[in-house]
Amino acid sequence: MPQRSPASEYLANIQETVRSLWQGLSITLSHVLRRPITTQYPDRTERPVRDTLPVRYRGFLEVDTAHCGGCKLCERSCPIGCIRVEVERNAANPKQLVISRFDIDYARCMFCGLCVEPCPTGAIRHTREFEGSQRRVENLVLRWADPTRPFPAYRAVKGADPPPRAPSGSLVRAKLAAWPGTRPARRTCRPRPSGTSQPHRPREAPEETRMRRKGKLGVALAASLIGFLGLLAERVRAGQAPHASLPAGPSALRDLLFYGLALLTLAGAAAVALSRNIVHSALGLLLALLGTASIYALLSADFLAIAQVLVYVGGVLVLILFAVMLTSRIAETKVSNASLGVPAGMALVLATAPVLLFAAFATPWATRPPPAPGPTTRAIGNAFLTRWLLPFEVASLVLLATLVGAVVVARKEVKRDEPSDPRS
Repeated sequence: MPQRSPASEYLANIQETVRSLWQGLSITLSHVLRRPITTQYPDRTERPVRDTLPVRYRGFLEVDTAHCGGCKLCERSCPIGCIRVEVERNAANPKQLVISRFDIDYARCMFCGLCVEPCPTGAIRHTREFEGSQRRVENLVLRWADPTRPFPAYRAVKGADPPPRAPSGSLVRAKLAAWPGTRPARRTCRPRPSGTSQPHRPREAPEETRMRRKGKLGVALAASLIGFLGLLAERVRAGQAPHASLPAGPSALRDLLFYGLALLTLAGAAAVALSRNIVHSALGLLLALLGTASIYALLSADFLAIAQVLVYVGGVLVLILFAVMLTSRIAETKVSNASLGVPAGMALVLATAPVLLFAAFATPWATRPPPAPGPTTRAIGNAFLTRWLLPFEVASLVLLATLVGAVVVARKEVKRDEPSDPRS
């Protein structure tokens, strides 16, 4: 085979490239002038694709607000939490419920249909709409309720016909037509001085900045409260007459232990009041109750200490933790304390601090030697069953009446808020 020159080989490669491109593009170009045969493309069909889909097709969710009863069953049954419903009482008519928020995040929805099945009125349903492309994921949220103009919850009236239903898909098509599709506004930044190279720091969200400020303010308030209690204790201690039978070593150790337990109790109480996470609030309540029980034990009140641990720590707190841990997505909730009430708290502190200081400085504190530590359960039991039997039984009747009243009120609230089935 004769050897090719470099020029002829170069030209042959160019010819082979052009031939390969033509072979590939000729198939594509041959279909340009042909009639399209695609039947599933939305704008190339004789009728809209949504009309050719099955009736039970799971497309975009639609909410008929005229039939929504505000039962929140759709929100509770959603496994990923893409539905948010807020129900409140009408200010003009407290007996009427209104829905101020009904948001559906279609970016998270997996179209499983679990929210449609439990709805007693059929207010939420799947449609055959599927076209909803957006430039921003934040726009993939449809808000079916206006917070400024909440719509009333539907209640079936006996003997009356339910309101007419809108055609399937008409409501969501109107929402999709008005769906925001604008680009985010451009941010203008200040020109950086020449010669400086500072790293870019992302700006914090307003909610994070507000939480950081409230946290610092809470720490400052807790420190001020601890300092005030320390000053009050020192003033009371200075006004006490020293007793000869109090040795320095055990007394100093007891004071140190008391201040440590008091600090633990205050820290737990501050966590309950200031934390925006309900799980952290429950753990703070555990510290506060344990600190209180330890102070009771330090004061030789063994019955109160054991009652504190058994009744509150062992009963109430365990119930709270079970309710917290078994509630769906409760750890994601960060708004357990929507308002910390800092102005009201500061006003209360300014109002009560002078009274406590006056009582501490003006009271002639007298002391006596501490009693020998010993069990107090026998004496308390004998007092309850002999001298104080009647008040003890009266207190038990009051507690029983309180429990019965709580049950009656709760049943009335549940019965009032239950949506009635319009088909019954």
